[in-house]
Amino acid sequence: MSGHSGMEAVAESRLTWIRGHIIGQAAMFTVVGGLTTLVNAVLYMLLRGTFTAEVSNVLSVLITTVASSTAHRQFVFTDRDEHPMRMHLQTVAVFLFYCVSNNVALWLLGLAVDNPSSFAEAVAVSAMALFGGASRFLALRVWVFTRRWKSGQRGVLNGSTSRRVLVQISTRCAAGVPGTSASIETDRPRVLAGSGQPR
Repeated sequence: MSGHSGMEAVAESRLTWIRGHIIGQAAMFTVVGGLTTLVNAVLYMLLRGTFTAEVSNVLSVLITTVASSTAHRQFVFTDRDEHPMRMHLQTVAVFLFYCVSNNVALWLLGLAVDNPSSFAEAVAVSAMALFGGASRFLALRVWVFTRRWKSGQRGVLNGSTSRRVLVQISTRCAAGVPGTSASIETDRPRVLAGSGQPR
């Protein structure tokens, strides 16, 4: 049982570390965005049997935009403070962007190229989607979710790291590894000092 708890503590510590770095956040953001795009396509096809193309597009974008905002809050930026009003404004802006982005991309392409090919249109739409995704990530990270950790997060990190160190010490003791007592003295200051974040 203690081994299972130790594995959970280590997994929680690693996930917290990933969420605290921009590369890890970008990777998780991309995963959520990819899943959202897939769900949006499925919803569109399901709604298209009942509604027009325009209505189906608006409904599918609305549902997936709200769902993705919730997912980003719960999984990607969960360790940061949220500005609720900014989150709502961001969701509305993303919804409006994706409702018109394809048409805008094709319109801009038409201004630059006469009779563009289907490949060029696909590239234009994809470029607009990438621009929207990157802009949303920056808005969420810099504007909606601040750098300050949530209240009580430091204590949670200390507890997680302490459990991880205790599990490591217990494993060493059970294996009969010499120098365990020295490792206890070495690990303890790393848990109590500094900001409490895992190192």
